[in-house]
Amino acid sequence: MSKRPRRGTFIREFDPTTVAKNLGVGFEPLRPSRHEYIEARIIIELAVLPLSLRRIGPRAIGELEETIQRMANPRSSLEEADRADRDFHMVLLSSCGNAILSSFGAVIARLFTDKEYRKKYWNRRTMKRLAGEHRAIVDAIKRGEIGQALELHSEHLHSQQKLTL
Repeated sequence: MSKRPRRGTFIREFDPTTVAKNLGVGFEPLRPSRHEYIEARIIIELAVLPLSLRRIGPRAIGELEETIQRMANPRSSLEEADRADRDFHMVLLSSCGNAILSSFGAVIARLFTDKEYRKKYWNRRTMKRLAGEHRAIVDAIKRGEIGQALELHSEHLHSQQKLTL
């Protein structure tokens, strides 16, 4: 959040607690369930991904490849590999080139801070599998196969099993 005289207050990333503290307003932030975060993440990523894939550039593709490397070969811990997983999804989201849509990355980042939820991914076999799925998505992007990349990403998120629309 930034405040500028005669220009107003600008929220760069929405965090209800920070907003309340900075604005001096007392309101009760929502307490969404884990399922609501998962559902929001899937919908956000799948909705924004087509735009990201049309706008992604070589630099972002390089960043995606770097995150895959960090996942497949973590230097220190599996938590580090999990952070690389988060970074992969954040790079994809930010590649859309739209600051408002990119701000929804806070939802994705929040889910990755839920250790109880994420610890099931903290084993080498799972991280290597996820890195392989990420690799397939990036390879499809590099070939210009947007439809294939979208399908692979949807499968990666297990969206059909997790969404109850």
